[in-house]
This record gives sequence, structure tokens and C-alpha cells, in this order.
Amino acid sequence: MSGVKGENSIKLFGDDFDMLTSLANKFQQVMTTVPGVADVGVFKVGGQPSLTIQIDRTKASRYGILSNDVNAAIQRRLAGRRCPR
Repeated sequence: MSGVKGENSIKLFGDDFDMLTSLANKFQQVMTTVPGVADVGVFKVGGQPSLTIQIDRTKASRYGILSNDVNAAIQRRLAGRRCPR
């Protein structure tokens, strides 16, 4: 698996970080009892927060604003992109 050094690995995905942590710890407990398995570890990756923005295209169009303009403004504000000249 990408991002993991080792011969075997398990990756857990989901929205509930506490549940994933609990499952990972259970996997670790079980794996340490398997003969021949060594160096069992849990690597916690919190990921990046995400933001979902829904553009109300009807309201935007009333003001002559295109969804691309809204996207560009959001990217400039959140990602630090410069305005095109």
C-alpha cells in the first residue's frame, strides 16, 4: 500500500475518527498474537479538514456572477491564489 513501509498493512477509512482508532487498536491487539508477526504499529493520520461550498446558481445569476467566478474567489481566499491579470 502506498505510504506504508512494511510487508503487510491494513488501512482503515471512514468519517468517525474515534471509531477508526478503536478498530485500529483492536487490530493491533489481535495481530500481536499471531505467530511470526513483529513490529505491529498503528499510525494515526488525521488528514486534512474539508470544506464543502454549495453555490446557489440561481441567486448568483441574478447578479451576473458565474460559478467559475465564485470558485476563483474562494480559491484566492482559501488557497492564497493570485487573481488573474
